Amino acid sequence: MGEQDPMAWTSPDEVKELIRKFHFILELEHSKKTMTMEMYMAEKLSKVHNDLEKLNIKNKEAEAHQFMLQMNHGKMLGDFSVHELEELIWFGETRRTIIRKCAEFYKQVPFSLADSSEGDVPLKPSPQGPLWPGTIGSTTL
Repeated sequence: MGEQDPMAWTSPDEVKELIRKFHFILELEHSKKTMTMEMYMAEKLSKVHNDLEKLNIKNKEAEAHQFMLQMNHGKMLGDFSVHELEELIWFGETRRTIIRKCAEFYKQVPFSLADSSEGDVPLKPSPQGPLWPGTIGSTTL
């Protein structure tokens, strides 16, 4: 075979072009991943704002619980300030909204996830009738 130039699949110009494209793609990916300072600060500010909202809600709930404990210990509604009463109203409305959402969810979901065809058979009523307080089965306490 003698001394010949090594055989390459592509020409040297094509190799240079492939290397240039490779470096261009790396730079493009790097620029996509880098954030500007404004984008970074906006993201951090948004996260801090969300955390602050969560903490404010927790504080309001803790205050409402404290007010309810005070009422349980005999403090009358007239003894609370307007601000404290507004916090109690907010707490009640928030809880009512949560309960309403849960009720709507459970209206959509069947109570029994198992189908009767899967072996879930309803219980038959007791032959003795309903049990009255003070009785267990047919034994009176």
